Amino acid sequence: MTHFVPASSMAQSSAVTLNMDVSVCQSQGGTLLSCSLELAPRSPISRPQQPKSLISGLPSVICDDITTVCQPGSPLHGHPPMYPSSGFGQEDTPTHLVELEGLANFETVTDQFSNQGIRFENAIALQPSNPAFPESTVGTMALIGAPKQGFMDTTFVHPIRQIEVCVTSSRPLVMTAFDHKNRLLAQTETGGGNLANHATSATSPNTRLGLRTQNASIHQVLFHCTGGNFTLTHLSFHL
Repeated sequence: MTHFVPASSMAQSSAVTLNMDVSVCQSQGGTLLSCSLELAPRSPISRPQQPKSLISGLPSVICDDITTVCQPGSPLHGHPPMYPSSGFGQEDTPTHLVELEGLANFETVTDQFSNQGIRFENAIALQPSNPAFPESTVGTMALIGAPKQGFMDTTFVHPIRQIEVCVTSSRPLVMTAFDHKNRLLAQTETGGGNLANHATSATSPNTRLGLRTQNASIHQVLFHCTGGNFTLTHLSFHL
């Protein structure tokens, strides 16, 4: 069954701030990551105006062939099949898993996975050291939105039909899909921050989020966490 997060569950957790000059990275829970990074103010990204239902925090379907999926509190363990609890997977299409373990700590990630059909903007590979951002059971490496705070863009060489990722964030994280003409397709969200052992966390760390279309039409996916920081692990997609 597909689970959606109601707008009333949008809890505001404490912001985690990265201060950069390669000294100490402070947060309310201690050191956020294994080194510090200076994060410039986030530059606004031009995007189509969101439908009212999306602005209110309610996931919405605005194309006939798209479904949004949000499964809070269901972290991946080991290497299960995609969408094990929702029947979401498409066995007739190839699965591409972005293997982060081959990346170096603090490596800027752009086109390292272009041979798999995905490119990144504003992404850095890191091994989180703050227990509020626990590592995934499938590896120690994660992606964060940096050097600019609070967002990451992914672009696909060929349109895809579905994408899934595990998310830990200090504030609500929104995942939005666009087509090749930059038209908004659909959106889902965590419903709140989900740091480990945090009183205001809405869901468990490494919450799984996913988006799917009946026909391959997703060209770009934006991850956006206003005023906060986040990690992404176990990112996989279907053509």
